[in-house]
Order: sequence, then C-alpha cells, then structure tokens
Amino acid sequence: MQMAFAQQTILGCRGLQKTTESATLNSTQPESSLPNAPSYSPPTQKERACILIVSNLGPLALGRTALFAAISFGLDTPPQWGQDVAGYGQRFGLRMAQFGAQSSTDYLLADILHEDPRFFPCRECSFKEKLRTAARETFTSPVGSDGHRRLSVAKIVSPFAGAAVIDTMNPNTALTTGTMAQQAVVGFSGRFASNLFREFWDTR
Repeated sequence: MQMAFAQQTILGCRGLQKTTESATLNSTQPESSLPNAPSYSPPTQKERACILIVSNLGPLALGRTALFAAISFGLDTPPQWGQDVAGYGQRFGLRMAQFGAQSSTDYLLADILHEDPRFFPCRECSFKEKLRTAARETFTSPVGSDGHRRLSVAKIVSPFAGAAVIDTMNPNTALTTGTMAQQAVVGFSGRFASNLFREFWDTR
C-alpha cells in the first residue's frame, strides 16, 4: 500500500512537471527556452515539493544513485565494505544519503532565496545548445517573479552539504576541506549527468 502510494505520488509529480514545463516553454527556439520569456511563472509550493520528491525518489534520481554506487563498488571504496551484494548496498545507501542531503539543501535554499529549482530543457535544439543548457542548469537558476537568470546559491552550496554527509558516514575518510571538495565534484557531476539525460533522452 505504501509503495503504491509512493509510486502514484511520483507519477503525479512527474506529470505536473511536464505540464508546467510545457506551459512555461511554449516554443522550440533556443532563445525562448530561457525562463525570463514572457510566459514565465514562478514555481508554486506544490511544484517545489514535487521537485524534492522526484529528485530523491524518481527513476532518474535512483539511476544516478545506482551509477555512482557502482563506480564506488568498482573502485572498492571504501575497502572495508568489500565487493559483494551487501557492499554494493552500503555504497548505494551512502550515495542516496549524499544526494538526498544535496537535494534537500537545494530545496530549502531555493525556497528561501526565491530561486526556481525547475529544469528548463532546450527542445529541438542543436547538440551544442543542449550541452550548453545542461551545463547552465547545473550552476544557475531563474530568480524572482520575472525569472531573470543568475548564479544559483542553492545549486552551488547544496553539493557541499551532500559532501559533508558522505564524508561523515564514510569510514575511510575524515571530514576535511579537501575531501568535501572531492565529493562536491561528485555532486556537481551527478547533477550535470542528470541534466544531460533530460536534455537528450528524457522526453517524459
């Protein structure tokens, strides 16, 4: 029953994201994919909550977690967990905690600072434009009622929150500036990889 409810919630949120994306980006030209187009509307609290849910439990989020857990498994880090099913499960849980802390921090800061956490794809664009959009959405967000774009405080800070969590839980590392920076790179990479997938393959 709880699993079915969770699935319905995620599907409902993905449907809401698709509807609001279509309403906001009502053109296929690259210029009009910018959020400060005349049709721009700031996200509602329901949309923000849905983004938080999908970014933690949606298929793309779980796939990202599984991928980075597999990388840690292949590199045998941390070595104390071994390379068996249980070891992979521990690494999966570790990455899920990292990305969960990152997305939750992103949600809170974006709400406080009136940043728009939605992803704005570049539909019917060239390969180069799609790469540029994926990179842009990794570090910037629309802000305010007009959706003017700027460097996002939430998107810059949140990977370091995830890094602090993973360094605290990882038995093989201590919480230092260097290790936090390394894990923050993983956080940025995970977001960029998700953006690339949504640009090229996730048509929802």
